[in-house]
Amino acid sequence: MIASPPEPCRQKSVACTGWQRDRVCSLADIRRVVERVYISLKENQFSEQEIFGVGLALEEAIVNAIKHGHQGRPGQSVLVRFQVGPDWVLVIVKDKGNGFDPNTVPDPCAPENLERPTGRGLFLMHAYMTWVRHNARGNCVAMGKRRREPPALPAVA
Repeated sequence: MIASPPEPCRQKSVACTGWQRDRVCSLADIRRVVERVYISLKENQFSEQEIFGVGLALEEAIVNAIKHGHQGRPGQSVLVRFQVGPDWVLVIVKDKGNGFDPNTVPDPCAPENLERPTGRGLFLMHAYMTWVRHNARGNCVAMGKRRREPPALPAVA
């Protein structure tokens, strides 16, 4: 069997029915995608704390897709889709890897895992997002965040 060539990495962003879409081909591309999400969150008046948390969760999901899903193989792209509204943000990160079972990931807070240099990505995603779900295969994570506080009301004269 001849392996098909890797899908070419398109770095151009494309809007699709309310969703923003991007591809990440390397760790260096992550900043560009996270910045796009930051801008959308700022436009919707999310707090700096909320923006930080969503950005960190997104970065962890993309890093996991590149390192674990694609095992660092060059030429593989990670699909990122996001949608931001006034009171919520939805993010989907999908890789082409074999997937994993999130229930088998060791607890990073367990004493035997505290000194490990890896294993905190899922923990951080759950800590900063309202909900986190994986597909059955384990190669796609969807995350949502609802605002804790509504945006400030405009001053009334």
